[in-house]
Amino acid sequence: MKIPKKSIGLVFLFFFFSSVWISPGFADSDGIKWYSYDEGMALGEKEGKKVFVFFTAEWCAYCTKMKKETFTDPSVSAYLNENFISVLADYDMESTLVTKYNIRGLPLSYFFSESGDSIIQRPGYIPSEKFIHMLRFVHTESYKKMSLEKFAEGK
Repeated sequence: MKIPKKSIGLVFLFFFFSSVWISPGFADSDGIKWYSYDEGMALGEKEGKKVFVFFTAEWCAYCTKMKKETFTDPSVSAYLNENFISVLADYDMESTLVTKYNIRGLPLSYFFSESGDSIIQRPGYIPSEKFIHMLRFVHTESYKKMSLEKFAEGK
């Protein structure tokens, strides 16, 4: 069976545009603008914004759940886009980062200062109502004065 050249060309175009769309700095369907680690850390310093790094993997069920539930919440995506530089780090593709930050479980939400210093990290699935508290905690620099738990209690 001979495959027409036109079909091969269409398949090539599909994969080309798919790979361009999934490149660093893309906004996914829920509106979060994701960057690669290097680009995100540099942009955080340049723009004076804290950096949120989400360590994930395709095989991780709770990572997928967090992407589908937490990150699709409009208040979460809006707060992230306005106040943070968001980085999507694939556990299987970013072995250097996994080693550097001693990542042992997924999903992992990791926050960094504008200069790249570690602020806070939380393992596991985080529902949107708890995640938005964490975002506010980091953005308002309340971590300098109290624990996340005290902040969530409003104390």
